[in-house]
Amino acid sequence: MKIYETMVLVSSELGADKAVDHVRSLIEKHKGEIIRIEKYAEQKLAYEIRKQKRGVYVLTAFRHNPQLISPLEREFSLDEHVLRSLVLDRTGLTVDKFFRRYEAKEEQPVETGAREYARSY
Repeated sequence: MKIYETMVLVSSELGADKAVDHVRSLIEKHKGEIIRIEKYAEQKLAYEIRKQKRGVYVLTAFRHNPQLISPLEREFSLDEHVLRSLVLDRTGLTVDKFFRRYEAKEEQPVETGAREYARSY
């Protein structure tokens, strides 16, 4: 069993709580073992995806058999509520480490990030 991280963009029609439950049910349906799951953000999209203007991002860490990950990715792509998804192999990293990466970005003001980006050029 390997550890995977996934970011799933779910239609905001479900609502934040149901979006998390929906992603959880899809992973458990494919025999995945959830380590940690949380709503990352609910926001307006930069462009419409499947006629949706808003979405809920759900961040998940889970254990799964590497040979069975393709059917899960296919399920994400065919599900009517899932707008986008990305599954990454995070074996070797601690779960807290890659969740901490997202928490640090949330705390940084947008203005500061823009200045640092501009200075790099």
